[in-house]
Amino acid sequence: MLRLVGSNTFASAPRLRSVLEYLLQIMDEGSSEDVTEQTIGQAVFRRPAGYNASEDNIVRVTIRHLRTRLDEFYATEGASETLVLVIPKGKYVPSFVQRDVVAIPEPVAEPLSLPDPVVSAPPPSTAVRIPHRPSRLVWTFAASVILAFAIGLGVRSFYVASAPAQGVLGGLLHKGDTVTVVAVDGNLQAYRGIFGHQITLDDYIHRVYSLPEETDSNPILTGARHMATNSDQTNISSAIIGAAIQKSLVQQRVLIRHPHELSVRNFQGPGMVILLGGPWSDPWGQLFESRFNFRLVPQAMNPATPDVLNLHPASGESTLYHPHQDGALTVNYVRIAIIPNLDGAGNVILLSATSAESLEAAGSYLLSTDSKDELLQHLGVRSASELPPSEFLLEVSGLNSVPESHRILASRHVHS
Repeated sequence: MLRLVGSNTFASAPRLRSVLEYLLQIMDEGSSEDVTEQTIGQAVFRRPAGYNASEDNIVRVTIRHLRTRLDEFYATEGASETLVLVIPKGKYVPSFVQRDVVAIPEPVAEPLSLPDPVVSAPPPSTAVRIPHRPSRLVWTFAASVILAFAIGLGVRSFYVASAPAQGVLGGLLHKGDTVTVVAVDGNLQAYRGIFGHQITLDDYIHRVYSLPEETDSNPILTGARHMATNSDQTNISSAIIGAAIQKSLVQQRVLIRHPHELSVRNFQGPGMVILLGGPWSDPWGQLFESRFNFRLVPQAMNPATPDVLNLHPASGESTLYHPHQDGALTVNYVRIAIIPNLDGAGNVILLSATSAESLEAAGSYLLSTDSKDELLQHLGVRSASELPPSEFLLEVSGLNSVPESHRILASRHVHS
């Protein structure tokens, strides 16, 4: 999936890529049956609610072009893929189907800037086709087949000389630095949703997810626990963020890893580690969580979804920030923390959010020049290199859960 979203085929077509990312996100959430021409128009093209799709055909035209561009990808860069994303004619919901691997054609000689490295396709598997309305658990497990090239089965990296990256992230790095992006553990998210149980870092490292004894007598629950503890999978948001960071940090070496591939040594020495997800979907964040004022805490009735707890509210601040609807807008929250690593020789950035979409917004925030200027002004410093160890809370809002705007609600210095 990361290979598709981050491919050169879609790099020159931002509108098509936006529609593709939206459709993949909908698949990830298991809400494909809600997708219509109007919902795509509102979410991606910012058309007003209830607009007349028969008079405004932007979605139909774009989907037609997207089908053509997908065919182009699978005929060139994706010629070795065993799973193919298709959008049936007359429909807007994509699905994955398996195809026989054909010989890869000779590359066409044409100028391409910053080509992605060719990565071996995952081994052939049984046919995977997303049901009309899959559960998030089923899609999370299926996604591992598509994302295995980036996590679990190995590390994808590149190092290309070019112009320095912009945004807060670019300002914190030097040429040649190693940046490790740690994806969300998709299995752990599903596990929390099923069992309502939070996993400590120690249990996570040893893959021992203790549960009440009665679950052992239920073969379905036993199978879910076995899947969660014995396989390494992630979600679409991690793929999208990882692709964006790789595209931007062309003077650095970027690695994408699953949390199970890490050890404490990754948080020592020079370089930067970016943790995606809160401390309960990427347990390595628990190494630092006690130092923060803004804490991601599971909701009592929905443990797979967090609120943000403000331990020491300043004047005008709330104690609890809960995702909600504000009229037609969906409001979510993001905590971004930038702190030294365990021995102070490098840095750790922790991106935590109350939804997958707002986590993607956090990744975009790190790469935005405008956001960098806003943050530097808020913290009263002149450059990203002068940033003190700090955490800050963003409110992000938009139609159909797609963030369109943000504002800084609060910030704190983080002490050792």
